[in-house]
Amino acid sequence: MTQQPTYDPTPAGAGEDQPPAPYGSLHSQADAAELASDDDLTDDPDNDDAADEDALDGDDQDPADTSPLPASAAPRRVTSNRALVRRVAVKAATINSAPADHRALLASLFGVEDEPVELTVAIMAGDRSALAAITDLEQIADEDPFEAGVKAQEKGRGRMRAMHQLLVALSQDVPANLNGSDAKAAITIARAAHRLDADARAQLAAVVDLARRS
Repeated sequence: MTQQPTYDPTPAGAGEDQPPAPYGSLHSQADAAELASDDDLTDDPDNDDAADEDALDGDDQDPADTSPLPASAAPRRVTSNRALVRRVAVKAATINSAPADHRALLASLFGVEDEPVELTVAIMAGDRSALAAITDLEQIADEDPFEAGVKAQEKGRGRMRAMHQLLVALSQDVPANLNGSDAKAAITIARAAHRLDADARAQLAAVVDLARRS
């Protein structure tokens, strides 16, 4: 009787030593899927890390960068800056050519050095209340002589002191210091204001015009 061969499910060579899988080979479909998903994250252009780097690049921009502004803003800004620079340059030239007594009076009002640059800065960026003494003094000069002292006193000691300093700068006949009570100081200022001649009034008007920012 002939013996029939039996089926052995064990693959040939299963009991023999197998060579190790080469480095980097895929051992399973799951491994392939996992690595594919990692590659997708690496190659994603919308990766959060890339976005963060872009944001940091913007933060690191040099504040002195002179790169062009957007087209809608650049012309307006350039025109505005040119206009401002022109105004300042014209004012400096005007002050430089102004009479010495006008510049000295203006320097006295602003409390700065009688020098074109300092005067230009004071006019274009200084406190405009420094010019209030001219307005106050002209108002007192235009008042009725019997009311001028009362009006001067109503302005208070600080504004009377500013008017007194202006009278001194105008070389008017007033004491060097404003001493005494407010009433006496007001009378001193009122009398000096009414003694202002046409030349002194014209000088005040010229200084007001010189102090304009336009």
